[in-house]
Amino acid sequence: MKPVMLRECREITAVPDAALLDLGDGIACLEFRSRGNSITPGIKDFTLAILDQWLHDFDGLIIGNQSKNFSVGANLNVMKQNLDRKDYMAFYRNVCSMQAVTKALKYYPKPVVAAPYRRTLGGGLEIVLHCHKRVAHTECLMGLVELGVGLVPAGGGTKECALRIGRAEPDQQQEVIRTVFETLLLRKVSDSARNAREMLFLSHGDPVTENREALIAEAKEECRRMVGKILPVREASVVLPGRSAYEWMTEYANQLLEEGRITPYDAVAGTYLAAILAGSADGEPARYTEDQLLNLEREAFMALVQEQGTYDRIAYFTEHNALLRN
Repeated sequence: MKPVMLRECREITAVPDAALLDLGDGIACLEFRSRGNSITPGIKDFTLAILDQWLHDFDGLIIGNQSKNFSVGANLNVMKQNLDRKDYMAFYRNVCSMQAVTKALKYYPKPVVAAPYRRTLGGGLEIVLHCHKRVAHTECLMGLVELGVGLVPAGGGTKECALRIGRAEPDQQQEVIRTVFETLLLRKVSDSARNAREMLFLSHGDPVTENREALIAEAKEECRRMVGKILPVREASVVLPGRSAYEWMTEYANQLLEEGRITPYDAVAGTYLAAILAGSADGEPARYTEDQLLNLEREAFMALVQEQGTYDRIAYFTEHNALLRN
């Protein structure tokens, strides 16, 4: 398959951090251009704008780029500045806007295909998870690593993990709970696309290619094949197990703490994570809509962002480029 070079494609519209490109054959491409392709306010605003205004003449959209990494996640220096000012409303607005972007992508009426490769972390992975399909390079380092700075994934990432629990077959649900909780709590990053599939970041229907140069072209062809097919048009809901799953997850976190695999503050943040994945810390099994799960994400994120332990982690990382094990 002939590679597509994004620098040679016609630019339809652009802002400093992102551009919309015409790949031909009715397919457009959203290209991130921020430092490290981190998910900035400019990228979020631009994504919502193109979904609303710029894709009427296109049949589908791919999200991809050809720089070093797909996306390294969030800009922690900006987060540190907001924490120093105690501007917690900035965090609330940021979470709301990220959730709006991922939900808009998931329920967009035309096919949206992500083309992840190399580091695909944090908010970058949350965007990938909400696309209708992913065409991944075999070297795909995927992870929702927010717990490393004392937060939970709150751009729809934890919600998507909870949906996987709710959709699991009864005899497989406990294994899915263990997989997603351990993956998020231990900040696991896949070492390959195959491993990302085992971690439930990729589905068995997501193609994987060894040809990095042809990744955009293959994602474009996959998007073309999806044109006209039925896509998600209504909000999903699932039954989550409630108290029993929450208690199992918190007990497992305490076991990991005793083994020295996590720190005391990991265990604290893990209780917030467990409450979202279970739907409730003390309730019976119940049905939850996506919006209800997003509310749980926001509440947990906003509680953690005001904790001293989270401030210490973010401050340490911005100064030392390393994780604080508090």
